[in-house]
Amino acid sequence: MILLIPLFLILEIFLSFSFIDYIGFWPSIFWVFSTFFIGFFMLKFSSLALSHAMRSVDLTSIHKIHTQKNNHNKGEEDVIDVEVIERTDDTDAK
Repeated sequence: MILLIPLFLILEIFLSFSFIDYIGFWPSIFWVFSTFFIGFFMLKFSSLALSHAMRSVDLTSIHKIHTQKNNHNKGEEDVIDVEVIERTDDTDAK
């Protein structure tokens, strides 16, 4: 896996030089900077859009979860309900 990193680096350099050779030096520089600025502004405005969307959520309409008390068992508050699970091991089966 670690040997793939130099391979990808060499491939990236080769493709970059091929791209520069195909379209020219200055158009490739323009391409790099324009994609940088487009990506930068997309990240900047996406965080603003996300914060605006988060502020637009009405937090007062979220219902709170209330615990309900079991009314039909009044007087049995001190009873503990337990489920017993029997264990079947090889030592118990003998």
